[in-house]
Amino acid sequence: MRKFAFVFPAVFLMLLFTLSAQAQSSASVDAADTNVKPSRYDIFVGPAVTSQNQLVHSHGLLLGFQAGVTRNWGKYFGINAQVSNMSYSLASTNQSVTGISPNYTQILAGPDVHATLYERVSGGVHLLVGISHTGGSGFVGTPNISISNDIGAYMQYKLTPRFSIRLGGDRVATSFVEGAANLGYTPHRYSNVQSAIGVVYHF
Repeated sequence: MRKFAFVFPAVFLMLLFTLSAQAQSSASVDAADTNVKPSRYDIFVGPAVTSQNQLVHSHGLLLGFQAGVTRNWGKYFGINAQVSNMSYSLASTNQSVTGISPNYTQILAGPDVHATLYERVSGGVHLLVGISHTGGSGFVGTPNISISNDIGAYMQYKLTPRFSIRLGGDRVATSFVEGAANLGYTPHRYSNVQSAIGVVYHF
C-alpha cells in the first residue's frame, strides 16, 4: 500500500506538469501567431453561389467558384481583386425556358479593411467595383455586360501562419435586361447576394 501511496501522487504530478507544458506550448504558438508580421499577399479560392434575380431565365441559384488576391499594406488595409464565375444551376426552376443555361462572371477590385478580432479569428470588409457579364446557352438579351459595385464582408480562422479558412458574403449590384423578351430597352439595377467559402494562403 505504501508503494501506491507514492505512485498516485507521482502520476498526478507528472500529469499536471504535462498539461501545464502543453498549455504553455499552445500559448506560445498563439503568441507567435499574433507577433508574426502581417502577410504581404493573401490568395483566396473556393466554391461560391449567387442569385440572379433580375433575369427572367435565371432567377434562382447559380453555383461556381470565386478566387481573389489581396495586397496588404500593414495590419489593417489592402487592395483586393477578385474574379467569380457561376454557371451550374442548383435548381431546374432556374431554367424557365428550355435551352436557357445561364452563367454569370465578375471581375472586381477595390479597398479592403481587415483586423484580428480574437486570437486566430479575423474579419474584414471591402468595397469593390468592376464589370459583370451574364449570358449562356440560349440567352440573347443585351446588354449582357454591366458596371458593378460590391459591398462585402468576411470572417476567417487561421489554421497555421500560412493558411486560413474564410467565409464571406457580398451584395453585388448590376444592371442587365430581364430576358429575351426585353432586349435591352429597359435595363434595371438589382442587387444579388453572393457567398463563398474557401482557403486563404498568406505569404
